[in-house]
Amino acid sequence: MKKMNHSMILYLFLSNLIDLACTLLALQMGVRELNPLMTHIPVLIVYKLFAVGLLLVWLSQRQEKIAQIGLRICTLAYTILDIYHFICLLWLATIL
Repeated sequence: MKKMNHSMILYLFLSNLIDLACTLLALQMGVRELNPLMTHIPVLIVYKLFAVGLLLVWLSQRQEKIAQIGLRICTLAYTILDIYHFICLLWLATIL
């Protein structure tokens, strides 16, 4: 694994955990999960911890340029998603 990929994978996995924590918190606040595959909390947790983690490790070991581009796109997407989660949770906290 390249050094850049190692830090990128760590960032993506931590962003994934932030996404999971924010989702669980939002569910506790009464928000409904819209993804039908993730409506069961145990499935959501297992998927976020293991499936995403294994996929990130697999992608990081790929040398194809498309895999590297995919990791960069995922980094951007998770950054935007986590910012969105924080904004929504702050908004929910003000109306509840």
